[in-house]
Order: sequence, then C-alpha cells, then structure tokens
Amino acid sequence: MRNDFAVFILTHGRADEMVTIKALKKGHYTGKIYLILDDEDEQVNRYREKFGEDKVIVFCKQQAYRQTDTMDNFGEHRAIVYARNESFRIAQELGLRYFLMLDDDYTSFDFRYCEDGRLKRKRVSDLDRLFEDMILFLDRSG
Repeated sequence: MRNDFAVFILTHGRADEMVTIKALKKGHYTGKIYLILDDEDEQVNRYREKFGEDKVIVFCKQQAYRQTDTMDNFGEHRAIVYARNESFRIAQELGLRYFLMLDDDYTSFDFRYCEDGRLKRKRVSDLDRLFEDMILFLDRSG
C-alpha cells in the first residue's frame, strides 16, 4: 500500500471490542492504521497496550469542542464529529496526502449487488487495490 495513505479508525471506549482492524486484515489491507481517540476516553492506556503506542493518536476533545459548532446547547459532546474534524489535522501532521476514516465496528467490507431481485454481497478480498482505485479515481476526477 502506498506510503502517503492511512486508515484512521475513530474510536472511543472499545479497546477490547475493536473489530474494524480484524475486518481490514480479512480484506488483506497492508497499509498504515491509526486509532484516533479523544483524551476523555478512559481506555487510552488499554488501546496503547493492545495496539501499540505508535498506532494510537489522542486529541484534546475540549479544544476540538471549542472549534466545532454542533448546534447543540446541552453541553454534552458525545459525538464523532470531533474525531472526524481532527483527522484532517492529524493526517497533515503525519504527512499523509490521503486517509480513510472508519468507525470501530466494521465487521467486513463487501460489495453489494442485486441478483434475481435479491440483495447479495461479495466480500472484498483486496482492500489495498480497492483503496488504490479509490485514490486513482479521486485524483483523476478532480
């Protein structure tokens, strides 16, 4: 997989239920993976233990909260939008040109299609190729 691309898995409180990494491996993804979580996650150390210090990136949720208008006046900031917004800054700091944001609960990557009036699926067996093709399309389509 190209060096200027990574998968970001946006997560919170699921260090022991991280299924997206398994799904990526099943799809034969060989590139970089980073777990993006906020500093209010009580499982930060567990993520680091399980997945490695170099794979876990923690952002300041209060700072992200102050920079984001969620149109919410309840004062609760339990939303993935902060991690999504921070991903752009993180990608830039890592020197990445491309990145893909995924949630932490993907169990597989499938193509969906209709056959005989029924919705079918076929598991993606080469995520590296799929991601490369998506980047190629992005570059060519402008």
